[in-house]
Amino acid sequence: MKKILIAIAVICSITALAACGGTGGEKPSASPSVAESVQPSAPQSVAPSSAPSVEETVAPSVPESVEPTVEPTVEPTAEPTVEPTQEDLFAQSTFSNRTIRYNGTAQKLEVKNLPENATVTYAENENSSAENLMAYTEEGAICPGVYGITATVTIGEESREYKAVLTLNKAKLTISANKAEKDLYDPNPAFTFTVTGLLEGHELDLTAGTWTEGVFAGEFIVSCSAEQYSDIGSYDIVAEGLTSPYYDITYRKAALSIKKYTTDLVPGGVKPTAGGQMLYNGAYVDVMGVNYFDMFYECIDDNGNVVEANVQRTYAGLAELASYNVKCIRFFPMRYYKWQQKGWFENREVFIYTWHRIINKAASYNIGLIPSVLFNNEIMNNVEGGYDWRTVTEQLQNGIIPPSVQLAFDYTEIFVEEFEDHPAIWMWEFSNETNLVMDVNNYGYYYDSSVAFREAWAELVYNLDDYKRAIGSGDSVLRNYQYNMAMIKSWTTDTKEEHEYMLKLLNGGKLSAISSHCYISSEYERVKEEYKKDPFAIEDDLKASYMGDKVLYNQALAKVPQSSEEDWYTTEYFGTDTIKELMCLLVEEAAKFGKTCYIGETGFSYADHRLYTEEELDLFLVNFAKAKRESKMPITLFWNYDYKAQPIAGQYNDRGTGIEYSWNASWTKGRKYLECIKAYNDATEAKA
Repeated sequence: MKKILIAIAVICSITALAACGGTGGEKPSASPSVAESVQPSAPQSVAPSSAPSVEETVAPSVPESVEPTVEPTVEPTAEPTVEPTQEDLFAQSTFSNRTIRYNGTAQKLEVKNLPENATVTYAENENSSAENLMAYTEEGAICPGVYGITATVTIGEESREYKAVLTLNKAKLTISANKAEKDLYDPNPAFTFTVTGLLEGHELDLTAGTWTEGVFAGEFIVSCSAEQYSDIGSYDIVAEGLTSPYYDITYRKAALSIKKYTTDLVPGGVKPTAGGQMLYNGAYVDVMGVNYFDMFYECIDDNGNVVEANVQRTYAGLAELASYNVKCIRFFPMRYYKWQQKGWFENREVFIYTWHRIINKAASYNIGLIPSVLFNNEIMNNVEGGYDWRTVTEQLQNGIIPPSVQLAFDYTEIFVEEFEDHPAIWMWEFSNETNLVMDVNNYGYYYDSSVAFREAWAELVYNLDDYKRAIGSGDSVLRNYQYNMAMIKSWTTDTKEEHEYMLKLLNGGKLSAISSHCYISSEYERVKEEYKKDPFAIEDDLKASYMGDKVLYNQALAKVPQSSEEDWYTTEYFGTDTIKELMCLLVEEAAKFGKTCYIGETGFSYADHRLYTEEELDLFLVNFAKAKRESKMPITLFWNYDYKAQPIAGQYNDRGTGIEYSWNASWTKGRKYLECIKAYNDATEAKA
């Protein structure tokens, strides 16, 4: 650009000189005026006073190409090579501190930028604080700690020491308690924990209480602010105690929730009606259930201690019954014999807490309960000399409660007050079959004393229970000679009037539910009738039936008329033969006295000492269910469920190993009973 501008300037100078009419070498003598010097012949354009642009006036001559000037290349002068000194080589090596968290592998420090021909060795120095741990080795440090390390670097024959610190922090381990819950008054569950951060190769099993030796030490301690009988609420689960050279252990607590049962049952139980029926929550009662004698009985030992394994067994039994839609259970809330009741007087709280546990569990399965409070007629007979019923009678009739009876009343009062508001309690029951004890005069248990005792007991319960639940006697169906045996010690059959007199006598006062225990027989009753006619004809066959010989029994059976499908015989009861006739009469009698009724025990009779076929069981249960429905019997309860029972091969009536002719769902008899109950109760619910 500079050269172009110079050229333009030269051209402009030449042009200027030409315009002035001179040459480059002349100078004019004078400057004429414009008029004199120029006489234009025609108008001309006047150029503006400003100088024209280069582009408009002169097109400079530009060479076609201009070669740039190339400067000569000057090679730099090479610096002379300087070999590093020994000092420089040592200076380039670096040895720095390092902090890392233990991860199960060896960790070490290394000199960086080590010269090519240098060698290095490492050793712990006085700055190490990893006491009682594995020392730093050539492989490094495996245990957490602070390691002061000296690295000795050797170059040639000269060595230098470098110092640094390796900090190997412990790994982080968290032991977290897991949430837990339990039912009220159950033992605390086995608490579980979640471990996070455990490294490969290390074991820590907190459930088994085992761990890798040397990695963990101490005692794993678990505590909870809740005890077995703590109230409903939330309680901390806390763990502590383990230490480790490898881990920083953090413990995290969790909550144990003690919860109350949930149930669809409502407080107040069943109410008697004057027409032989029962009402529950405003609806007529129509259910099947079972006797479960062992539901509480074996949960407490003779000294009043809880047998936890048996409680858990009862829980399993209740779960099984619930799976068959069992709606009602009759049970005994005490130890049976006098000598087994020691724990009640020495460890009463355990009894009460265990009552709650079992009754709450039944409620959680929506099963109503009939506690037979004084199931054994000699319950609480813990005074010197036992019961003197003649004296008891006089005292009770004069408003005096004898010591022996007072013990039973005290226990009754505690039980009723404890469970008056509990929705699982459907009704109260006095005892078990005391009418069968009275009519043969066992234990000096006379009618007048029995009547006085049961009426005083029913009065106590009635006054304690604001809901006025039904109160049952617990009696068996009355024998046909109940009146005559009581009054004149005769086996003469009662008249209908005598029978009704006894029924009214034994269910007087506040007893509002007439109990009957009715076991159903079929062929055996017909065999007995035939035997009365001709005892010698079938005597041997009849005896054979007691041996459980099906073949010989059938030979005896062939000698009597065949019953129809509906002729399932019952205990002889004032003209009734079939199940339906019996149930209808029981409901009719209860209504006559303005009370309700229920069948507290029933089943395929164990008086038929032989094995039944499945077809016979099916036939009985179909007709039994039909009779119950058509007679409007409110409650029927089969005897006797026992979760622990096992079948006995060849035993009469499929009797199991449990308490008195027991059964459960694990063999034919019990399963068919339970299937019948489920079908019946399902149908009742569908109809509601």
